[in-house]
This record gives sequence, C-alpha cells and structure tokens, in this order.
Amino acid sequence: MVTGGVRLEHRRDIQGLRAVAVLLVLADHAGAAWLPGGFVGVDVFFVVSGYLITLLLVREAQATGRVRIGEFYARRARRILPAATVVVLATLTYAAVELSASRVQRLRVDAAWSAFFAANVHFSREGADYFAWGRETSPLQHFWSLAVEEQFYLVWPPLLAASVLVIARRHGHGHGPSGSRGLTWLVGALLGASLAWSLVLTAHAPAAAYYSSPARGWELATGALLAVHEPRLSRLGPASRRVLGAGGLLVLAAAAAGFDASSAFPGWRALVPVLGTAALVAAGTAHPGGATRLLCLQPLPWLGDLSYSLYLWHWPLLVLGPEWLSWPPGPGRTAVLLALTLAAAFTTYHLVENPVRRNARLRTGRRALLLWPITVGAVLVAAVGAQHHADRLLRDRMSGEGLDQSSVLVPGPEPTRPTRRGHGGRGSMSNGRPSVPARSLPERLTEALEVADSGAPVPFPLTNVPRQPEKVFRLPPECIVDPAETSTKVCPVGEVTATTTIVVLGDSQAGEWMPAVDLIGRAEGLRVLPLIKLGCPPFDVPVVDGGGADFWQCTRFREWALDYIQDVRPDMVLVGSEATSDRLRSAPGLDLAGTWAAGVGRTLERLEQLSGSVVVLADTPDFGFDPVDCLTDPDSRLADCIGTPHDGLAEANEATRIVAQRTGAGYVDTVGLVCVRGRCPLVVDRTMTFMDDAHVSAAWSAALAPDLERLYARARRDERQLSHDS
Repeated sequence: MVTGGVRLEHRRDIQGLRAVAVLLVLADHAGAAWLPGGFVGVDVFFVVSGYLITLLLVREAQATGRVRIGEFYARRARRILPAATVVVLATLTYAAVELSASRVQRLRVDAAWSAFFAANVHFSREGADYFAWGRETSPLQHFWSLAVEEQFYLVWPPLLAASVLVIARRHGHGHGPSGSRGLTWLVGALLGASLAWSLVLTAHAPAAAYYSSPARGWELATGALLAVHEPRLSRLGPASRRVLGAGGLLVLAAAAAGFDASSAFPGWRALVPVLGTAALVAAGTAHPGGATRLLCLQPLPWLGDLSYSLYLWHWPLLVLGPEWLSWPPGPGRTAVLLALTLAAAFTTYHLVENPVRRNARLRTGRRALLLWPITVGAVLVAAVGAQHHADRLLRDRMSGEGLDQSSVLVPGPEPTRPTRRGHGGRGSMSNGRPSVPARSLPERLTEALEVADSGAPVPFPLTNVPRQPEKVFRLPPECIVDPAETSTKVCPVGEVTATTTIVVLGDSQAGEWMPAVDLIGRAEGLRVLPLIKLGCPPFDVPVVDGGGADFWQCTRFREWALDYIQDVRPDMVLVGSEATSDRLRSAPGLDLAGTWAAGVGRTLERLEQLSGSVVVLADTPDFGFDPVDCLTDPDSRLADCIGTPHDGLAEANEATRIVAQRTGAGYVDTVGLVCVRGRCPLVVDRTMTFMDDAHVSAAWSAALAPDLERLYARARRDERQLSHDS
C-alpha cells in the first residue's frame, strides 16, 4: 500500500488472517454447527483494521511530521464506498422487484442508515423497539460493523493528528521514544475506557453492547496499540514469534468453537479473539514464521484480497437467496449461495474495488472525497425509487387489476356501531357482525383454509392492509406502557360511565384483544380499564428485557398495577400473557417451567383477592413470518400465507390452564379463535387475521368480539362452578 510517499509492505499473513475472519463469519451465518462462535471473525477484522490504519497514519507522521486528515478520508472513500454502494444498490433493486412493499419500506430505511454509516445505531434501536414485531432479518444488517469502524475513524485520526502536533512541539519530531510513549498513553486511555464500558454495557444490556461503537472501540484500539509498537514487535525473536503464532491460532479457534449466540458479547469474551488476533499480527510483524506461515498458504491470501467484497455480499445472498432459489433448506442450497457469494465478490473486486482504488485521478489530492456525497445520494435516490416501484405494484394488486376475484371470498358485512341489546341486560351484542352469524367461527376458518388450498390469490383489497402499527390496540400511545416506563395513564374504554368494571392486565398478548373487549364493553355496559405493558408478562416471574438485562421496570409495573387494581376493585380481571418462559431470567439449575407455574399461581391468587372474577386468556400462535410481508409479496397466494402454531404453544398454554384451574380462575382458549385443526388462515372474510407474526390484528380482534364474549362468559361459569365445588 502506497500513500503520499508512505509505503506499507504487503503482508500475506494479514491477508490470510482476513480470509480466516471472513470464513468464520460465513460459516457462522451459513449455520455451521461446528463453529457456533464464527461471529468472532468481525472482531478479527476490527483488530486488523485498527492495526493497518494506525500504522499507515504513524508512518505518515514519521515521514512528514503530520497526519493529513483530508487525504485519509479520501483513501477511505476509495477503499470502502464503491463496493458497499454496489451491494446496497443491488439489494434495493432486487427488493423493488421481488419483495413486498412493507419489506421494501423497511429496507429503504436500513439503506439510508447504512449509507450514512450509522447502521449499528439503527439496528440497535430496532432490537430494543418492541414494536419491531415479526420483522425478518434485514439483508443490510451486516453493515453495522462497517458503521462501527467508520465511527471509530471519525474520532481516531483527528485525535492522532492532534497528538502528533503536540508531541512534535515538545520533542521535535514525534517519532522517537517520547513520541511512542505519548501515543501509547493515548491509545491505552482509549482502549481502557472503551473496554471498561464494554464490560459494563455487556453485563446490563448485551444486545445494545453488541452494536455499540464505544463498546467495540477498544478492539480497534488494540490494533492501534500494535501499530504504535510495531518497531519493537519487529525485533521479536523466532521463538517468541512461534509461541505467539501458535497461541493466537489456538485461542482464535477456541473462541470460534466455544462461544455461541447465547454468549453475552462483546464484554470480557471479546478479549479472547482480540488477543488471539493481536498475537497473530505481532507474530508476523518482522516476517511470517511458525504458525503464521499457514496464513500465507493459498488460497488464504487470495481470499483475503476478496474478504471485503465477500463480507458485503454474503449476507444479502444468505437472507434473500433462499426465496429466490425456492430450494428446501440443506447443504445444497447453502453451497449454491456461498458459490454465488464468491462469484459476486470476485466480480466486484476486479470490476469495482480495484479500478476505483487505483484510479489515477481519484488518487490525486482529495478528489475521492466527492465519493461520499455521490454514493450517499445514489443510495437515497435508489431507496426512494425502490419504494415507489414496490408501492405501485402493491396498488395494482390491491385494485384487483387483472384478477377475477369475484368468487374468491365473500366479503363480510359492513361494520356498524355496536349497540346495547335489551335495556342494559346481558344479551348478545352487535359489533358490526350479525349477532348470530350465519356460519360459526370454525366453519369460517375452515372455509378460508379450503379457499387457500384451492390455489386462490390473495383477495385484495383487504379491509386492514396496509396496517397501522401505532394503533394496534386502538388505544392512544400514552395509554400503553413502553418498556422503559413503570406506570401508565389509564384510558377507560367500553361504556366509560358504567359502574361494572373490567381490567385488562398483561403484555401485548392481552393488548391484542382490546378492540374486542372495547366493543363488548360498549355493547354490554362495561367500563374497561387497560393496564398493558409491552414485553412484560403480568405474572410474578423474573424476566429480562429485549437486551437481556434485568427487566426491573416490569417488576415495578406489576406492583403498580396490583395497587391500582386494589384501589379499583373491578368486577373482573382479564389476564393475557405470552405463555412461554422465554423471557425468564435464567440461572444455573433453575427450573424455568416450575418458576413460571409458581409465578402464575402467585399472581392469580392475588388477583382473586382483589377482584370478583379472574379470567386468563391463552397465548396465540407465533408464526415466525410477517403476514403483511407474505400477503403483499408479488408472488404470494393464500396457500403461501397459512400459519401454524409454534412448537411448545399447546404445552405452554396447558401449563397455564392447569394453574388457572388450581387457583379458581377462568380460562379462555383463544387459539381456537384464529386456528382450526392446527392451521391458521391469515385472511378470513377479506380481513387479515394477524397484524404481525404473533399478534391478532385489531380488525380481526373486533370481529371476534361475540365469540370472545361467549368464551369468557363460559369461563366465568366454570370459575363459579369450581368455587362452588371447593
């Protein structure tokens, strides 16, 4: 590498190390069970990048007495922008033609954040946002690591340049022992502060720490420290190099084989691959020897040359490729996708990376800085264009253009305002559907499945597509407790002036039934008080938040909710919750199922003391795919969009039912409201039944009001019978 008269020798061992890094990442993302920690390849990249960039800057400072920041960012532009932009543009183009409008909309946002090298911030926020329900993995999610690097290089080169000037003024020319000591203190301070923050953040919020630049910066700083001490490392003897090389390879292999997705990362665990990489870099500083010679064997250096393009292409192809190939999962499909990745990387390296990097005009001065606004503009224009094209295709489908759908499904009756039946009595209610449907709910679900199995297209227009996420429970946002809050403004619905009161308590699995309960309340003269906290099971169990940290806000909310219920003394409490123990805070030897059952029992017993009646609502299925994405996909038919209850749902619901029965609470099996014989149609009577992969849509919830009322009335009768028998 030659830059402004400063030369960095080509190190085949580092190219081989880059190959190892990208192969680890590819193996991990391709599902190689024998390398569950292959994600540490990203940490290898961080150390190598910090080493090479800092070595270049230090050499420049030694040769010229200063660091030219403009030229540095021009070099970065030539190096990273062309290939990254090509991959983003290709992904957007494919999405516009092949993906649903809702997925393109999300991808458009992902692309914009990626263009500004802030993808890590974006995806960290998405991971912490509970309303990111059912979203499929973004094909641009891997851009988070590029964002971490570029954010580090926004800070480090200017800081290094300023330090070089200070050292030069004090000691003459900044590359003697005093200069080395000064830079060591600077890098050490950055490394120590970042590592400390990484340890703290990983312990409390590992999901946020994974994407955090401050929590990752120490890894690049480790490479920078190696660069500062490169002259000393080059004097290492053969024995030391052999020990460092062999040790580095073993440590790196141990990290890749020993860590997995459940390992809180980065934190202290990241020290393992970082120190292993540092040992390998140090071992080859003078010349490769011992174990580092293995890194010089082909095809590793060749793959190292392609490593950047390999990294860029692999994730979009692994995420989107299965849909394009339409092959069943297996080694054959994975092998084809990896072969396509290699072909795309080879082409990009030779037709994009090298020509731009070696372009004589772009290598002159700071001209390459223009690549920053040009590439950002290109991505933003392409993102808007992709969205426009996908929206147009969806509008054409929703208008029924070219389709004869007159016999696909018979639309349900037009909605009407719910009315009280019979002077305040407790008769049947009207919520915009016939009080006594012409067809029972199981018949309607069965008919919808038969229509889907016949090969029918999606019967656009649907009554509730596109969805409105901000109105999922038909409650104002301030009346739903977000993950950071411990109490809420209570917003009565139903017949708000009524004296008979129902409290709806729980997480989003309770909230999904609010449209139905609201209609029941208005029709039956019931005041409904929603106490809904997202992601917080209402039962007395220890849980973690979306980032894996102790969800103390959930515990506080439960305490507040019970105090509120004690003050209100409602006639009935409807309790809804995710029925699995996935969010339980685990510990060695902890019986999760037993902990869940005990917590459910304690909460229900407490509620029985505070309310005239308690009814538990079963959890509904989690399909693992987004209904809107499926239904609006250009190639989808109804048969492609049939859900099945996830593994363990029946067992988990049964465990909750047993506890409810033991404590005297009623129980409503809501699965039968959306599924029949283990299959769940996503379109019934031209209504999308689920708003995402795990929550009933507001429109379908409202349509089910008569059925839900009948079920919980039966549950209350069962509850009274149990109380009488005991």
